[in-house]
Amino acid sequence: MANSCSPPDTLDDFVRALPLKKIPGVGKVTQAKLAKFGLITCQDIRDFGEAALSQHFGSFANHLFQRAWGARSKAFDHRMDPKIGQC
Repeated sequence: MANSCSPPDTLDDFVRALPLKKIPGVGKVTQAKLAKFGLITCQDIRDFGEAALSQHFGSFANHLFQRAWGARSKAFDHRMDPKIGQC
């Protein structure tokens, strides 16, 4: 039986396409502010860049940037999402 865990490249593809509203701490207000800059997915954050993000979102930019690159936190652990696969 094949392992159902996501290999790193598949996980990265998942994170790239992840809507920013799925990141802990991004509510409706923050989502609207991000959308004004065309930031909808984690890939958009990656492309926008950390410096530009910091300029517009202050200290919260680091949190967004880290999550957009797949940095794990308990609330963002792919192993906890049954849609991705169980390890």
